[in-house]
Amino acid sequence: MKYLLRTKITTPLRRMGLGFIFVLINFRIVIGIYSFDILADFIGYFLIYRAAVALSSSSSAFRRGSWLALLLSVISLPKSFMPSTNTAESFQSIPIGTHLYDQALHLFLIILVYFVYRGLWDLPLWYYIRSGLLKQSMRKRSIWLIGALMLEMLLYPFFLNSREDTIVYIMFPLLISAILFILFIRVLYRMAKAAEYVRG
Repeated sequence: MKYLLRTKITTPLRRMGLGFIFVLINFRIVIGIYSFDILADFIGYFLIYRAAVALSSSSSAFRRGSWLALLLSVISLPKSFMPSTNTAESFQSIPIGTHLYDQALHLFLIILVYFVYRGLWDLPLWYYIRSGLLKQSMRKRSIWLIGALMLEMLLYPFFLNSREDTIVYIMFPLLISAILFILFIRVLYRMAKAAEYVRG
């Protein structure tokens, strides 16, 4: 059982955590008028897709999530070569089509996190962990992250209509989302580590 948990759960969870790290971090290199995201989102979504496929036998939510992650991997490819919408200096100068594209990706990300949360809840790992603290932590952090991402999306129109000297304060929800994202990723690695210690 220990071997099965390590191969069927531990490795995919770590791969999924790495995928979300790629999605979270935006590290761009600018060459002239061109920019490229080194930690490209499409790579992260593909890692999440691979992890969800490996975990799909334990939950139908992972199966749905795998298809969504694959879709995101494809449609987020252009984002790696587009200007970032996360800087106050250039936010309002970006074409409206780019903003709509970015928000569509954001909506799909919220749905993906929900599928991942439902899949994590159904994992057989919980039958072998006596303490329920880790499961409750996973549940709270998932719900908090989904809520923060939804709030960020609801506030997005206000970003477009704000003055440049006040947009920095409105971007505060972005920081909250980033912190909750880090906590969510950390719980994935904690679950992976917990699976390694299961004896059977």
